[in-house]
Amino acid sequence: MRFYTNHNIAFSSTDNHTPESPVKTDRRSSKQWEKDPYAYGEDRSTELENMRDKRAKRFAKELSINTNAPLWKKEKESQYSTPKADMDTEGPVVGRCMELEKRYLRLTSAPDPNMVRPLHVLEKTLDLLKKKWRTENNYSYICDQLKSLRQDLTVQHIKSEFTITVYEIHGRIALEKVCCQISPAYESSY
Repeated sequence: MRFYTNHNIAFSSTDNHTPESPVKTDRRSSKQWEKDPYAYGEDRSTELENMRDKRAKRFAKELSINTNAPLWKKEKESQYSTPKADMDTEGPVVGRCMELEKRYLRLTSAPDPNMVRPLHVLEKTLDLLKKKWRTENNYSYICDQLKSLRQDLTVQHIKSEFTITVYEIHGRIALEKVCCQISPAYESSY
């Protein structure tokens, strides 16, 4: 059976219907359904409302740890978040961490000053990373460390010559890595 459509009206080639006697079918697009959800009955409108509620919850900003989250997620969130009393959302964070090497972690809440390194520690970190790049040449490790260093600069609002130097060094290391991968392939093609 073949159907020929003409705007929300279908014509069947095997039925006794001719183009003069169309069979009307409900062929609304999804945009029409969103405009008039009640045309599809109460079940679909309830489903639409549930979808909107889920979407709203997904994008809602949470000010505290999610109480409905699994236990492992609560522990992880509490490990990296700071109590509201310690947070200073108005100004930059002043770092107190003295570790030279620190893994990059994407921030999901206000940064903890105990996990952020101050400027003098960041300068020592950059020197250490340059030495490690020359000796070990481990790009994934150096990239992770430089991202962490740049994040510490950002959360402390440090915009100085040192910041420029960090970005330049990260860019040069990335270019070195790319050029080392391209160069052998380019030379072997000749």
